[in-house]
Amino acid sequence: MDASTSTLDRIFASGQEKPATNPNHFRLYNHNLCPFSARTRYHFAAKGIAFQDCQMDLNDKKPWHVAFNQGSVPFLETPQGDLIPESAVLAQFAIESNPNGGVALIPSDPFEAAKMRVKIEQFNKLLPNLFGVLLSRG
Repeated sequence: MDASTSTLDRIFASGQEKPATNPNHFRLYNHNLCPFSARTRYHFAAKGIAFQDCQMDLNDKKPWHVAFNQGSVPFLETPQGDLIPESAVLAQFAIESNPNGGVALIPSDPFEAAKMRVKIEQFNKLLPNLFGVLLSRG
């Protein structure tokens, strides 16, 4: 096993096989230009949760990546080797994994928290359209 697969050092998933599971830390498979990956990185950082950053080449998706998550990012690998997809799920995972640590990301008032979630859902519906605009500006 490559020593970098058990540290917090950034790695790049460039081979045909999935990198060996990091037995010491969470590993976030992501892409530096993906806003969904950014959301997950921000949540983990805000909650003070250490993770190994694994950059994926989305122009050269490997069979193992397509088989697991249709070639999408982000997804998290636990030290036990479990894989969890979806940025919203990972954001909630970060909040629940360290509820009293880091920054409080959800208002303590249930009504204010619900209003915040509604705004997030409204923005999430707009985001795919923004990608089309950005990508068409080639």
